Amino acid sequence: MSKHPYRVRSRLLHWAAAALVLVTVISSGQFGAESADQSASQLATHLSFGLTLLLLMVVRVWWRTRTLDPLDAYTLPTPQKVIARGLHFTLYVLLIAQCLLGLALSTLGEGGSFFGVITLPSIDFAADPPGWISEGHEALSNLLLILIGLHILAAVGHLLFGVLPENEVSR
Repeated sequence: MSKHPYRVRSRLLHWAAAALVLVTVISSGQFGAESADQSASQLATHLSFGLTLLLLMVVRVWWRTRTLDPLDAYTLPTPQKVIARGLHFTLYVLLIAQCLLGLALSTLGEGGSFFGVITLPSIDFAADPPGWISEGHEALSNLLLILIGLHILAAVGHLLFGVLPENEVSR
């Protein structure tokens, strides 16, 4: 049996979520579209990957509730474990909230599709979606980028200072 505190499924879910976050950020349009068609295509891609991320996060939460806490295998002091658990919990909650706000923006706006296969409904709204939805979506994206950066820095720091199990680098 491997000494690795994270099961293979947990690692796969982690890296799949990381890849989806990266693709979703890249497809967000923050890098500027050259035309309206490219912008619409970029938004459709962003929505599809955001919904995929939402589904994956639901699976991750389900899986996490059915596995032992891998932090117990670490040689971290209790305060650091509390901070790590808090950061993980916060990342899960904010990623799910971010995806739900994006879905709300889409359905309260023009609708959209999931990879061109499933058409998402458009809820006829008297005006544009409430501004707080768009502002919240943007604010959460900035907060998430900061928290993900802290998560990466903590992992690198733990790796450099030897508090991670030997083979944790493979995660």
